[in-house]
Parts: sequence; structure tokens; C-alpha cells
Amino acid sequence: MDERQLEYFVAVAEELSFTRAAAKLFVVQSTVSASIRALEHSLDARLLQRTSKSVNLTEAGRAFLPEAKAALDVLGRARATVRDTDAGLRGALRVGTLSGMTALNSAAMARRFAQLHPQVSLYLETSPSGSSGLLDKVRNATLDVAFVSVASPSDALGVEPRSLRTLPLRVLLPPGHRLSTRKSVRLSDIASDPFVDMPVGFGIRTLLDDAFRRARLTRSISVQAADLTTIPDFVAAGLGTAVVPDMSRSEELGLTSTAITGATLTWTLSAVVRAGADTSRAARALLELAPTFLSDRPVY
Repeated sequence: MDERQLEYFVAVAEELSFTRAAAKLFVVQSTVSASIRALEHSLDARLLQRTSKSVNLTEAGRAFLPEAKAALDVLGRARATVRDTDAGLRGALRVGTLSGMTALNSAAMARRFAQLHPQVSLYLETSPSGSSGLLDKVRNATLDVAFVSVASPSDALGVEPRSLRTLPLRVLLPPGHRLSTRKSVRLSDIASDPFVDMPVGFGIRTLLDDAFRRARLTRSISVQAADLTTIPDFVAAGLGTAVVPDMSRSEELGLTSTAITGATLTWTLSAVVRAGADTSRAARALLELAPTFLSDRPVY
């Protein structure tokens, strides 16, 4: 097994096509095919299921893919370590963050990192599937660092979270709500309300689903919004109640934010890296930089 075989396998696995993988790698298809066969022979396992019309990963191939990516990542970091002893950081850094979040100024952090380490190729993305999508990408070595909510013990599997900020969750009530004069409410008080919430897989949705389940309460979702910062607008339109961290948008709309009693619900922003992986110097530099770009205000 060698590095080129791993590169060819990852390319085919991502493209699910020998033709597209060969074009991506600027080699002829026969070279890719021969390399994959040699890799399968060395592992004594079929990694790809080939037909005349399609290419798919076998069970062994799916298990091997994240390990192949991780091995290539280790080799890349090893080369970078040798190259840049005194020349500053080099290489590539792939980072994921949550859409619409202001608790961490991701754009300003990325700009400052690029200024400090111009020889590092920085890639930044937000996830349409929230924290769960970013966590999966860290686990399979597609991302080096992600800024997410680790909402349950299962979220922490395969990653190492480093807590950056914790915010209490509060009930956001629509105008004229029957509980708007209360200083605090219980989950049972609002369980019958229609809810504005995030899709399944997002950290806050996981927290709330677990909290209502523990309290043996059920609720109905009237609106799902992938961008947390838009939830106050739906609440202001009278479409439902929400449980969210304090947000500047809620204040702008004049919505009532009420404390929760009888349950401790908090949202924690964490920086995560892959568990057991050798964190690169570039990733460590970003982790050290991140706390300086946390918002001065206790809002999402």
C-alpha cells in the first residue's frame, strides 16, 4: 500500500467514477484502475463494487475511506512539518462553522488568521445540516476544525471538543402570548404551543428534543428554520414559540425573552478536532486565536 494508491482510492470514492477520478488526478483511467486493484489485493478486500453503469463503495470501502483520508492528512502534515521549521506555518487548513452565528466572528477570525499565516491555504465552510454535518466531516477528516454545538454524548464520539462559550436557552414568546408577563416558565407551560425550531441534526434541536423527552412531554413544530438568526422573525409573526439563546434580532423585534425554570438548558459553542488525530500546527494556531474573536455580548 502506498500514498498514490490511497489518493486514487479517495478520488474514486468521492467521485464514484473512475473516469471523473482520473480527470481530477490528471492521469489515465487505466492507471487509476490498476492502482485500485493493487490496493485491494494488498488489503485482501474488495473496496469498490463495479458494474458497467456505476461504481459504489462496498462495506469495507466505506469503513476504509475515513482511514485513507486520515492517513493522507498525516502524510501531508508530516511534509509540512519538515518544510516549515523556521519558515512559518504552511499547508492547508479546512474549517467549518455554523451559519448565522455571531457568538464567534468567523469572518474576522479567518481574515486575521490569513494575515498571520499567509502561507496556509485556509478553506472555510458553513453546513446546511448544522452541527451534525460538521461533526461528521471532522470525524471523516474532511474538516480539520469545526465550531459547533456538542449537544449530546453521542455528538462527542470521535471528536475532541473544547468549550468556548456557554449561553442559557430562554423561551421566546410571540406577541400577545398568555405567558408574556411571567418572569419564568416551565416546559410544561409551553408544550402545547406550536414551535419554531431548527431541523433535526442541529444542536439546539437535539437539546430541546431530549429535554421534552426527559420531561415526558410532546410538542409540535410549525416552522423549521436552518438559520437560527431567522427564528425571531417567525416568532414575531405569531407562528410559534421558540427556545433559543438571547439574540440581538429578538431585541430589535421587541420580543419577550423568558427564563426557563425546572430544567437547565444551555447552548455551548465548542471547537472540535478529530479524536486521536495529531492536530496540525495550523489547526493549533487557529484554536489559540478563536477565543479572541468571541462576541463581547452574551448572544448567539
